[in-house]
Amino acid sequence: MKEEFIQHIRKIRETIQTSKEGYNACVSAFESYRDFLEKRLAENPSDVDAVCQLATVYLELRYDSEAYYDLYRQFLLANEATLTDEQKARIYNNLTALCDQDWLRTGVVKYAQLAISCGSRNACVYDAYGRVLWENDPNAEHEWCFERANELKQSLSLAFNLAVARYRKGKLAEANERLTALLREYPDNDQVLYAKALCLIGLSVDDHRAEIHSIAEKLDQMPKDEFPDIDEVDIATLYFLCGQHGDYRRVVDRAEIRYANDAYWLAPYFYSMKARGEEEELASFYRAVMEEEDDEIADSQDDPDEKDFRIACKQSIVTAYEQVQEGILPSIEPRLYYMWFGCYLDDCPRHGKLAGESIE
Repeated sequence: MKEEFIQHIRKIRETIQTSKEGYNACVSAFESYRDFLEKRLAENPSDVDAVCQLATVYLELRYDSEAYYDLYRQFLLANEATLTDEQKARIYNNLTALCDQDWLRTGVVKYAQLAISCGSRNACVYDAYGRVLWENDPNAEHEWCFERANELKQSLSLAFNLAVARYRKGKLAEANERLTALLREYPDNDQVLYAKALCLIGLSVDDHRAEIHSIAEKLDQMPKDEFPDIDEVDIATLYFLCGQHGDYRRVVDRAEIRYANDAYWLAPYFYSMKARGEEEELASFYRAVMEEEDDEIADSQDDPDEKDFRIACKQSIVTAYEQVQEGILPSIEPRLYYMWFGCYLDDCPRHGKLAGESIE
């Protein structure tokens, strides 16, 4: 019964793999599959294979997102009473993945909970649920989601996310152990390297300063694409936190990060100058920033709210400068994000998935 599905999926896969024309080359194959699926669903309105594949085809053909969500809603309304838990889990898995990629966080929570209640075995559903639980409430209990995900599937992103969950809960030694193990398999993964450095910083900068610096240098020397996972702000942060103020300044200046109007970013820049004994350069830079702030205040005379904002910004920068002069180390909160797995739909013709099974 599924042979026709498999034939269409293989045709789509072959077109994607062999064509050099990108998306346009695949449209006709997806349209052909859509026509087959719509006809099949019209003839058998309870066909789970058809509705799950059709929803993803609508996504591929760039239908409005409401088209595939409504398709599932109508199908569930008509058939939910007769569906098995396995079939429901499949549908809710797909809805979780769709909401995840559409940044519908409420939807991720809703459908992940439903999928899990039906016994979902899609590891990434648990991973997504954990990620969104943390985004909604950093104090929420979410480690179990990543633990379950790793029980169901072995992958870099899932293992990394479990380590990050441990880190977020203050279990630094365990997080470090997991990241160290990942680095044996993925020694050049920038996200794993960066997270490892943050663990070492959390454990003890003094005890691990050389290793933190070594990781920062390795990340610094890696080629960067247009949208790197670990960017120059992250690398500069590592340099600053392990006391390498010259390297910190070098990376910041190279990145041409604009600091004016933001005391949070200016404070470590001020501090790096003072730590290196660059008192005259610091004083000159501070005067330039103050002049810029005064210009901003002057330009906002006709807008009382903007003027108050600019005055507050200037005062926060003055406070940051004074604290640096007193030798107070600025507080920097490193950024650390969960790793994105990619497509985890149970049904995705592009990736050769039908009911969670791979079609070669």
